[in-house]
Amino acid sequence: MRWCDPGDAVVVHDARIDEWRKGKMSKIDGLMEAFGKEIGIDGLCLDENQWCCLSFDGVVVNMETDQDEENLFLYANLGDLPDGGRERLYEALLEANYFFGGTFGATLSINKDDGVVVLCCQYPVRCLDLTVMVRLVENFINVASDWSHRIARLGPSSAEEQGQAPGPLDGLRA
Repeated sequence: MRWCDPGDAVVVHDARIDEWRKGKMSKIDGLMEAFGKEIGIDGLCLDENQWCCLSFDGVVVNMETDQDEENLFLYANLGDLPDGGRERLYEALLEANYFFGGTFGATLSINKDDGVVVLCCQYPVRCLDLTVMVRLVENFINVASDWSHRIARLGPSSAEEQGQAPGPLDGLRA
């Protein structure tokens, strides 16, 4: 899984735009082009690795397809795993994943190697049209934004949860 830094999120243009103009574009390429127009980005397409990265109000969304372009994957880095207090975070993630009640069909997980919480979803390209794609991305952005804020709040709430002994002046107020 590759990550795009928010400042690096760009619209990718390549030779596949010419294929679309000649009527040789795949369904996902046509959808990306139409989606780009819908959000005000002419010429939006996946790169040669079938990937692009966009930023919506600070939410960085990675989009890519599998090798056969049968599935569209959306994924976003929601924030770093906290050093302490992970049990509360993991419980919240699991609860939200239960019948997708807190995720609108996406899945919350962790990428242990990168130390981050990830939101991801997979959708069959054959079931997508522009209306469905717009709604899918909109819901994904809303869930990602909500969970980014929740994760920040679910970090350790005290020195004890971070594994630190309270200091001699902890709890004293002036």
